[in-house]
Amino acid sequence: HYVISNYPDLPFIMVTGSLDEETAADCIKQGAWDYVIKEHLIRLGSAVKNALARKNEITKKHKAEEERRTSEKKFEQFARMLPEVVCEVDLQGNLTYVNDKAYEVFGYTPKDFEKGINIFDVISTEDHQRAKENISKMIDDKIVGSDEYIVKRKDGSDFIAIIHANMVMKDSQPVGMRAIVVDITTQKKNEALIRQREEELRLMIENSPIGVSSTDLQGHFIMVNETYARMLGYNREELIGKHYNEITHPEDRQNNQDWYKRLVNEKIDFFDLEKRYICKNGKVIYCRLRSQLVHDNQGNPYFEIAVAEDITQQKK
Repeated sequence: HYVISNYPDLPFIMVTGSLDEETAADCIKQGAWDYVIKEHLIRLGSAVKNALARKNEITKKHKAEEERRTSEKKFEQFARMLPEVVCEVDLQGNLTYVNDKAYEVFGYTPKDFEKGINIFDVISTEDHQRAKENISKMIDDKIVGSDEYIVKRKDGSDFIAIIHANMVMKDSQPVGMRAIVVDITTQKKNEALIRQREEELRLMIENSPIGVSSTDLQGHFIMVNETYARMLGYNREELIGKHYNEITHPEDRQNNQDWYKRLVNEKIDFFDLEKRYICKNGKVIYCRLRSQLVHDNQGNPYFEIAVAEDITQQKK
């Protein structure tokens, strides 16, 4: 009893002169690993071998368990530091871990957590079916999943979040999911505002009383508004892909090209130019042009944009 109580992982083999089956079974129940009767000492070698193998397996399991506890401790420490919600759920969707940020964002308390919260308590009803389908796919394929959901706080208010989730595995089998929940409400509002501004800009260009065009850095049209196309007697699709020199009067092409090269090589920020265009029907018109370079987010030249006003009547 002393050995078993104080050294439970120490292989313990009983060697005895005589032992009935009932007593042997009782010894095994109390913690003995095996027993050998003196009359059969030849079996002692295999008993020791089996005990050492069992000891090795126990040591491996203890080491794996210790590594798991260490890993979980590191995960919890890391999760506490994150500015986003981190949680774990079992395969039934019951929350088994949440970080402090989760309480702050969703308005629940540790007591609420102890009573039990299911992931579907915080996902909007309209998203339940999609969430169930995504979870099933993750369990079957063991893939990392990310999707947007409407999620609910304890007080009933909601917000848009993207949930990044992956499976938690144990012995190569899924036992739950680990997720990071990111509030993207502000991002969604900004995206909507950008779309609104883009639409306003598009309508402004489309309805501008003067011609607006843009070209790539080689001078080929990538956009023209209706006024620009109508001014030259083309439809818009006919102009896309053409080079500006194709509709420029031959005597004005070199001057236009010199200014354009200086612009795309960033020698100048913009240029103003009076030039002659050749319309689709061969008619020549005079235009006042302002051309400017547009840069991308990294500050690199992206495309050219120009406004052109017909001043033929003024020239007369």
